[in-house]
Amino acid sequence: MLNKRGFTLTEVLITLGIIGVIGALTIPALIQNGQNEANAAKLSVVVSNIENALTTMIAREGATTLYGTRAWGVAQGVDWNSDDHNQPGNDYIDPSNNVAQLNRSSNEDQIAEFVGRLGEFLYVSGFSRDSYTEYYDNDGPYALAGDFSQGALINPNNADPFAIELKNGAVIWARVFANGDGLSKVTQEDIDEIHRAGGTLISEAADITIDVNGKNPPNTRGRDIFIFYLGSDGILYPCGGLDVAIYGDGTRADTWNGSGNMWRCIEGNVQNNGGGCTARVIQEGYKITY
Repeated sequence: MLNKRGFTLTEVLITLGIIGVIGALTIPALIQNGQNEANAAKLSVVVSNIENALTTMIAREGATTLYGTRAWGVAQGVDWNSDDHNQPGNDYIDPSNNVAQLNRSSNEDQIAEFVGRLGEFLYVSGFSRDSYTEYYDNDGPYALAGDFSQGALINPNNADPFAIELKNGAVIWARVFANGDGLSKVTQEDIDEIHRAGGTLISEAADITIDVNGKNPPNTRGRDIFIFYLGSDGILYPCGGLDVAIYGDGTRADTWNGSGNMWRCIEGNVQNNGGGCTARVIQEGYKITY
């Protein structure tokens, strides 16, 4: 007759302990990978929706750029105090070049009209004039009032964009620039130089930050928050990408994997806490691999 020997209680406990340790090591990584995959996929959808909406708006309204649309017509009509031009962070406002800034401090009716114009082409649920810190109201490791380089969403000293909330749960933080001649930051000589360098972004119509899951965590750049320049052609150009690098300084250095330090997103050297990771995510096929 064969002897059948079962597991002892000690052996069972040891086995469960090993399984628990393995689970503790692997489950958080699996959860993070799942969140990364979901956020990257959502980013792809949101970017596509925004670009389709804006290029459709340009075409249907018979404009050549965003500056000729009714929405940007609202932004061009913004009233702003010339005394603000010398404030920190506002050095780029140039009244002689017809550049205005529609931000959260602007007249609420103007913001509502601008968002309403976008809502004719994009599924918008509303907007908020709260600052970053007011909107998110969090005290965790990514508290928005923290050090810009160590975890804050955006520099709190420049927290002037307003939030456009989409029906799919994403939030667009927008600071809208407007210029009647369509050349908000560059001359024709600058445009020619950009084209020679291989760039296509020639005019920035707005600063755009996309939070793909709204107020849900982690609320940090490169994970669920991604930064873009919105070209006057209705295309979103990712920070850390070649077009933004060329537009910024005429060189190819400040790309996410370049030799510059502005928007890097490589292991061991992530400048601006993931700001340039937007370009990396898109270049790698909307995948978060870092």
